[in-house]
Amino acid sequence: MNTNDKSQIAELAVAADLAKRGYIVSIPVGVAPYDLIVDRSSKYGMYAHPERVQVKYTSAHKSGVLRVELDRTRTTNKGSLTYHYDRTDFEWLAVYSPDYPKICYVPVDKIIGIRQYSLRIKPPKRSYPNIRLAEAYINI
Repeated sequence: MNTNDKSQIAELAVAADLAKRGYIVSIPVGVAPYDLIVDRSSKYGMYAHPERVQVKYTSAHKSGVLRVELDRTRTTNKGSLTYHYDRTDFEWLAVYSPDYPKICYVPVDKIIGIRQYSLRIKPPKRSYPNIRLAEAYINI
């Protein structure tokens, strides 16, 4: 399976998860630093509070960790360009993995300034401070 296939699977899984929660989900047309738009206010009878969602596909590491690279690479006629996200690009990072049954939603403020974000799906052998358990990120 190539990268585009994985991206499409992840985007559809996240869109389905958000729709199941009763939210309106839209897909942007054209090139954007986000993959989906979600309107969570519609669940409460009000509209027009769209939030942008960047979707990432990842597989679990054997240690029980989901690692997400926080950049995107675009190929142009001048070569590859790497772009690092900032807080104006989207409001939520959605992490999809075929190895974990739930979608994780990480607020953009948690990922600014770092290149990789990790979520633990298995308990660690030892207790460490600053471990991010995936279970803590299943709600948007």
